Amino acid sequence: MKDRQGSVAFSVIIVALCALVIVGIGYYYFLRATNDFVATPASGAAPLSVVLTYTVASKYTNSVYIDYGDGTRSGTCMDFCPNTLATPHTYVSSGIYHAKLLRIVGDRDAVIGSVTINVADQQ
Repeated sequence: MKDRQGSVAFSVIIVALCALVIVGIGYYYFLRATNDFVATPASGAAPLSVVLTYTVASKYTNSVYIDYGDGTRSGTCMDFCPNTLATPHTYVSSGIYHAKLLRIVGDRDAVIGSVTINVADQQ
């Protein structure tokens, strides 16, 4: 009887470990599979017009948006978003801004890319 209980417990542990591996791979593939998120230019004088471009490696590119780091954000692409998208934005004040590419996953937002933009005072 003890051998059977030990065998069942071992099987449960193996199944749980396999589930954790599958979840980890899924998390990387669906949330972190970002090849590129860049700002062009990444620095300059205010007002600075920037094009933020993302390329997502995953074919499941839905529910993504950009937080520009200045209190504003892009609209959310909910379904069948392009794998590559260029979004213009103007930073009107000097400062260091941390723009983030986010994907909505259930009731939370996961950062899948980030870039820093340095905006100097007007010349």
